[in-house]
Amino acid sequence: MVRLRVRTAARVEPAMLARQQPHLEGASSSGGSASSVEVYGFAAWIAARLGMVLFLLWAFLPTSYLHAMGVTYYPDRQWAIIVPAWVLASLTFVAWSYESANQMSVRAVSSTATIQDVHCKSHRDLGLTGVEDATDDPASVMPLAHIHAAVVSRVLFGGRAVADAVAEEERWRAAAGG
Repeated sequence: MVRLRVRTAARVEPAMLARQQPHLEGASSSGGSASSVEVYGFAAWIAARLGMVLFLLWAFLPTSYLHAMGVTYYPDRQWAIIVPAWVLASLTFVAWSYESANQMSVRAVSSTATIQDVHCKSHRDLGLTGVEDATDDPASVMPLAHIHAAVVSRVLFGGRAVADAVAEEERWRAAAGG
């Protein structure tokens, strides 16, 4: 027969709990005082909720209820539609402006810089004799090298072997002077 002994702690020291739990950066200490970021965040959250409730009351309550509560000076109700519409239009404008700025900074599709730039390394730059015989071991992975788009197109769509496509590209470059 197996006997199990269960030990319980009669009293847990706060210092012992503090050592067991990791202290998180930016979190309030166990002393109960909150950081200024927490206080301002909570105040902003309360203000946003209160503002939303007041906006909805102003937008949907009839004028007689507002006058009964003592609210007699408030903006015209058309602003309940105008303000959200302006906010939505502004956000849409910002998103479109951001996308337009990105499109203006991208090169044209016909530019060769979208295919090859100064950082591309061919198999010759890496000291390899050819694209397909980069290594003797067939299970190894070939080093990362740039294969010209014309070579890829000839192999994939022209039905040529890799070595033939590379040789043809080299002949073409030599004839073009590059």
